[in-house]
Amino acid sequence: MIKKFENEHLFRKFPGFNPELSSISAAVSLRGVSVTLKSYISIDKVTKQVSRQLDFCLGGDCVHFTQAFFSKLASHIGAPGDNSREDVWSQLMNYLNGQGSTALLSQLAADWIKQTSIDPVAGNPNSFMGQLTKANFNLAANGLLQGNTSGLNLFALTPSYSSSTLSGITVKHAYLPIQYLHYFSQDNAMFIDAPISEDQVGSAKGYSAVLGFGYMHVMTRQPKYIWSLTPSLFGGAVGSIDLGSGTGVIDGTLASRLLFPRGILTYGITNDLSFLKTIQVQIGKTKTPYKLNSLMMSNGADVTRKLSNDYSIGGYYTLTNNIAGLRWYVNNYSEIAFKLAKLSHYNNAIYDNMTLNVGYLFGANNYQSADVSLELRF
Repeated sequence: MIKKFENEHLFRKFPGFNPELSSISAAVSLRGVSVTLKSYISIDKVTKQVSRQLDFCLGGDCVHFTQAFFSKLASHIGAPGDNSREDVWSQLMNYLNGQGSTALLSQLAADWIKQTSIDPVAGNPNSFMGQLTKANFNLAANGLLQGNTSGLNLFALTPSYSSSTLSGITVKHAYLPIQYLHYFSQDNAMFIDAPISEDQVGSAKGYSAVLGFGYMHVMTRQPKYIWSLTPSLFGGAVGSIDLGSGTGVIDGTLASRLLFPRGILTYGITNDLSFLKTIQVQIGKTKTPYKLNSLMMSNGADVTRKLSNDYSIGGYYTLTNNIAGLRWYVNNYSEIAFKLAKLSHYNNAIYDNMTLNVGYLFGANNYQSADVSLELRF
C-alpha cells in the first residue's frame, strides 16, 4: 500500500519528493477497525543508530496494538546497497504469515466486538452470543406453564427475522429455533433447543448452528405465584467466510421465572444470567482468533391478557447488559414487544399454540433493530 502510494503518486505530485527521507502513513478500515502502516526514519536516543522503521498498528491512535520493524542503516540513507526498505517489508510479511498472525487476529477480533455493531460472533444483539442470550431467556420465560402439564410433549418452531441499520450498514438476521419440551410433571420439564440462523451484513453472509439442553424445576407453586429455576447449557458454532470470522461458543445459564396469575391477567418476571465463552477451532494450520468471555444479564417483565378461551394478547420489556468480560460495542440494549397468541388446552393447562411477536430493540451507540417472529407449538 505504502509502496504503491510512494511510487505512483508522490513523484508526480511533488517533483522534489525523496522517498528515502520522507515519512509515509496509510490507513484502511477493515470491517470498521482502522489498520495503519507508517514508514519513516528513526534515530535511537541512546545509540544514535539511524534505522528505517515500519509500524503496523490497529486503531486510529495506534496505542493499544503496534508492531514495529527496524532495519539499521550501515551508511547513509539511499546509499548503494541500502536494502532497508525491502528488509522492513520482508519482516512485516514474515510476521503476518507466521506467529504474529495469531496475536494480530486475536486483537482484530476483540476490536471488532468492541468497536463495531456488525461482528457475527459478539458485540451486538444480532450476533451469535446475543442470540444465545435471548434463546436462554425465552426458554425460561415460555417454559413455565400454569395448570397440570404432566406428560405434555411439545415441539416448537419459531422462525424470526430482524433488520438493523447502523453507520450505513444493514444487518439482516434469519433465525429458526427447533425445540422439544417434555413435562415429566407440572413442576419438572426438560427442553432441547437446536436453533440455526443466517446473517447478512451488507452482501456478506454467515451461518450458525446450536444444540442446547435445559431443565426447569418449579421451586414454589402457590395460588398467587409460581417460581421456577432453569439451568441450561448450549454449545454451537458460527462462521462467515465473507467476513473472515468464526468460532465455537459454549454457554451456561441460570434463569429464574416468576408468574403471578390474576384472573384473565398474568404477570411475569424473568431474570437470566449467562456466561459465554469462545472455543478456538483448528481449521487446517490456523486456529480461529476469538478469545473472549462474556457475562450477560437479562431482566424482563411481561403481562398477558386472555381475550377468550382461544386467544390472548400481551407485551413485554427486556433489558440486557454486558456486565463482565470483553466489553461489547452495544453493551446494553432493550426490547419492547407485543404478542398475539392462539391458545391450546391440555388437561387444565393452557399454552400458546401459535404466537405472533413484533418487537423493537434499541441500545448503546444508537443501535436500533426491528424484529418479527412466529412461534408454532404442537
